[in-house]
Amino acid sequence: MLNVENLCHTYNLNEMPKNVLNKVSFELKNNEILGILGTSGSGCPPRNHWFAVR
Repeated sequence: MLNVENLCHTYNLNEMPKNVLNKVSFELKNNEILGILGTSGSGCPPRNHWFAVR
């Protein structure tokens, strides 16, 4: 099992911080998969985050 609480992530864009995740919490049980995808044109570098529990 994976338990994440209050996940935050900030990018520095043009010397200015950009909060892209703010206090996100989730729980994954065995054999569950979660993907967090950024929107195209959101001003953030293209990144995809995947979490899997086996």
